[in-house]
Amino acid sequence: APAPTVLTLSPATASVALGKTQQLSVTVKDQSGNAMTGVPITWSVTPATIGTINASGLFTAGSAPGSGTLIAAFGSLSATAALTTFSPTVTIGGFTFNVRASGTSDVYTESTITTADAQTIVAVVDPSVAYIEGEFGRKFGQRPAIYAFRDTTSMNAGWSSVLGATSTPSVVNGVFVRVTKKIGLNWGLVKGQLPHNTARHE
Repeated sequence: APAPTVLTLSPATASVALGKTQQLSVTVKDQSGNAMTGVPITWSVTPATIGTINASGLFTAGSAPGSGTLIAAFGSLSATAALTTFSPTVTIGGFTFNVRASGTSDVYTESTITTADAQTIVAVVDPSVAYIEGEFGRKFGQRPAIYAFRDTTSMNAGWSSVLGATSTPSVVNGVFVRVTKKIGLNWGLVKGQLPHNTARHE
């Protein structure tokens, strides 16, 4: 009787932006090379920090860049795919930002900020947004965009071109530009004052 003999995973390699998805599929063949259907596949990802995969083979990248292996298995048979997760980048106002998402906001960290520091910024964004909404007494009408600059020089350079502020740049931990609904963070000043909610200094 036909029995599962070979598993093949497609695609064999994939690069997925943080928070995005990639559909994978597995082909099962019997000892005669004929395709089989209805074979229950068990999916797993290692290390688990790079993302998750559901029972249908849909992989969702996690919140930090990394690399690992996706495994499709049936009994003693298995097939693997190499996965890499990465931060997408955008160029705004002459700056290159890595884009990450928190539960409440879109976070843009200047590309010269380290991955570890960028993850710290993302971790404190949600409570910071809650604080800002409380201070102003109303909710954001849309997901706020938070721009983290490396230092005072960078933030002042992006004061108008990135944040859309019309006032004169100043040395501040952060700024909330009401017109554009953008939040700017001066990571060079904020980093040394952790732990706290970084965006509270707007």
